[in-house]
Amino acid sequence: MYKKIKKGKNILIFILFFFNTQLIVAQRYEGKKDSTAYNFCNDEIVNGVLYNFPDKRIVGTPFLTEQEWNKAIIYKGGRTYTNQLCNYDLVSDRIILKTSPIYNYERYISVNKFQIDSVLFDNKLFVYSGIVDTVKPVKTYYEQIYSGQLSLYRVYEKRFIDMYSSTSPFGKFSELRTKLYVLNKQFIPLNSKKEFLSLFNSVQRKEVIYYLKAKKINFNKSSNYELENLMIFCNTLN
Repeated sequence: MYKKIKKGKNILIFILFFFNTQLIVAQRYEGKKDSTAYNFCNDEIVNGVLYNFPDKRIVGTPFLTEQEWNKAIIYKGGRTYTNQLCNYDLVSDRIILKTSPIYNYERYISVNKFQIDSVLFDNKLFVYSGIVDTVKPVKTYYEQIYSGQLSLYRVYEKRFIDMYSSTSPFGKFSELRTKLYVLNKQFIPLNSKKEFLSLFNSVQRKEVIYYLKAKKINFNKSSNYELENLMIFCNTLN
């Protein structure tokens, strides 16, 4: 009888010790987690859903850049958040934020695009379309090339191709495609130089053509730097 009581007492002591230890560990972990989160990634921008990476066996990448993570600056409600790590999943059309590790555990967050004004990374400024294009129902991100009376934006696209072969048995992601949009009271897609020139009257058009020839700019293959300077020139015409 004494042995049974002693044995039961020992079990009770062990159970109390075990749960007390777990509680202390949990409290320490939670406290450090909160501190780390605030030190490395403000909760105001970690506002979205957890991001799950696509199957790595799919050929290609859904991201804008080959470099998986890019140093970024996030702008929200007049506030600036520097030293963030981001990329842009073009297939799901989501900005992905990498948070700092907590006990070797990293979180990847698909940020809430309705609450982010813009994101600067890879020397590109991506603006939430709802700010500049109130007509388009589906909200996305536009790369802002130039902002003025006449503004220019670029949209990037990729898609998942569900065609399976020996080289891509799990499918593949398409090549990167881009499209230019000009903002002149409304958003207008630009598919060619001809469509761009149609924005101007006959006198202005001649000056734009002269500028393109003088600068040796191929409109359909022009860089962002060339396009920015072109837009600066075009805005002087108005």
